[in-house]
Amino acid sequence: MNEAVDALAERAIREHWEFVPTSGSRIGRHDYDGRLPDFTPGCVARRIEELHRSLAQLSALPPSDGPVADDDFRMDRLSRSLLEMFLRRELFSLEEMRTLHNNPQR
Repeated sequence: MNEAVDALAERAIREHWEFVPTSGSRIGRHDYDGRLPDFTPGCVARRIEELHRSLAQLSALPPSDGPVADDDFRMDRLSRSLLEMFLRRELFSLEEMRTLHNNPQR
């Protein structure tokens, strides 16, 4: 497995839980229990910067080389793709859809 991708994924998930601690609590991470998200403009801007930084770091990682039939190679490609989609989905929600701005339930 690619340790750099794994480390980046772990950091990205921790940063997501710090931004939306209720999502961490919801999956059973009790260190996030009782914490509410801070959706002030400064925190949202900081989160958007984190997402852009993580995407840039992911794209800067060298691709793993290997035969397509190699399980480690396929898992690395899958991990990269899933991480990229995770980051892009949240970024789309914050920048394009602006759900925090447009959704009165937030």
